Order: sequence, then structure tokens, then C-alpha cells
Amino acid sequence: MQISRQQDAWNVELTNELLKGLVSIPDQDDAPLELDLDYLRFITTEAGADPMQGLDPVDLVPANFRAENVTVDAESYGSWAFNFRPDDEGGVFEMLSANFKGLEIESKSGVLWRVNDESQSSHFVGVVKVVDLAVALKQWGFASSIQGNNFVFDSDVKWSGSPTMIDINNIEGEISISAKGG
Repeated sequence: MQISRQQDAWNVELTNELLKGLVSIPDQDDAPLELDLDYLRFITTEAGADPMQGLDPVDLVPANFRAENVTVDAESYGSWAFNFRPDDEGGVFEMLSANFKGLEIESKSGVLWRVNDESQSSHFVGVVKVVDLAVALKQWGFASSIQGNNFVFDSDVKWSGSPTMIDINNIEGEISISAKGG
């Protein structure tokens, strides 16, 4: 860890087996943390468990996040960037962009994360692009039996649980699909 002072923030450079990068802590209480990471590695302890269970997004601090490489149990989930903002009902991941396993995700409104006394829910409005569907299917562990390129999934979907609990069997909503060839 290396700490340095800037004009209006403290900068902390961190390097360990779980993360490497710069965290900037602003002097202003209402200004967001700035996290600019080379890598962030998650290690799960219980299969199927929600890693955000027990977190209340209302209590989290605002943060602008960017990571070049996010891994979960040594499996790469590519690059991610978003601005997290807590609100009265939970929190929102705004200006979301991600690029992993053949998918490109873009969303200005991002993911709403809602928590009440007994449950959590998430809502994504945005676009998922797939340049080569056969390649993406293979990266996700499926047979590349469907081929096509330049797929665009215009999505408005909800699911139970935190944003990390999205599952094809657990979503509801609307997805409009267009492709240039397939």
C-alpha cells in the first residue's frame, strides 16, 4: 500500500492477490470514491449464495468504479465500469459498461438494486451486444449451434436478488433482439 496526498483527495495504491489499483478518497463528504483497478478477484465460499446478501445499498458510499479484469474463482469476467449511487430505496449502478465472454453491455441507467426488509430485487435497462454469437456461446460453455453476428439485445429485465444473482431462469421482462446475420 502506498498513500499520497493530492490537492483535494487522498490516493491509495493497493496491491495484493485480490486487487491492484488506485483508490482516491475525496475530501468532500458527498463526492464519490474513485476506484481505478487493474484487477479485482472474487473468491466464492458457497455455491449459489448471493455475495451481496446482507448488504444494504443505502448504507454504501457513492463510488465511480473501473476494473480492467474482474475474476470470480479464477474465471475471467472481463472489464467493468460503473458509477454506484445509493438512494432512499437502495442503490443504482449508473453508466454501466462491461466487456466479457463475447458480450458488451452498455446502459446509462444501469441496474437498480432495491432492498426491503425481507428481499432484494434488481432491474436492468440497457443493451447487450454480441459480435459473434457462436464464439460467445462457446465462452459460456454452450455448443455453438446457433451462429450469427452483430446481435443486439435491447433489454428491460428484472430478477429477485442483488445484481449478482441474475440468472436466465430467474429473469422476467422484455428483450428485443436484432441481428445483422445468422
